[in-house]
Amino acid sequence: MAFRTPHLAVSILSITVRQRAYVKSVSKIGQTAFVLGALAFGGGCASAIVGLQTDGTYILEKTEHTQSCDAMSRSFAERVQILKLLPDRAKAEREEAPQTAASMISRWMSGGNKGVAAIEQYDRERAHAHALQRLMHEKKCPQVDLDRELAEADAQVAAIRSK
Repeated sequence: MAFRTPHLAVSILSITVRQRAYVKSVSKIGQTAFVLGALAFGGGCASAIVGLQTDGTYILEKTEHTQSCDAMSRSFAERVQILKLLPDRAKAEREEAPQTAASMISRWMSGGNKGVAAIEQYDRERAHAHALQRLMHEKKCPQVDLDRELAEADAQVAAIRSK
């Protein structure tokens, strides 16, 4: 049963459950139905979250797709510089004693990153740089050989991972 309330100008739907009357705004019911429908149909889009993905790839932000070649080249060069500095930070972090019991257990139980935050950052930044490199290639921007640029840093990170 639906009726209008003159002072609110909103349709009200009366819902009876176990002989108790509940009144819900039709607009709230409509909003809830819309949200639930969007979630049901948009479930495939939930995996398209910006950043590092579980498969090791990186999804760029929308703003990065609209950048000029110059802006992408600067961003790419900044990432390469960060990546070259991270192995030294990872070594220092690895040599430092764990600050908490949780971080000690994390180092024992972790996979390739050995519980070192700098290694996690290296993986994320490297995937981001590769995604930028692919986009730069698609836009026919000047190319830089990322693997050659990071050969030494990759070797250092591999040595840290193997310890």
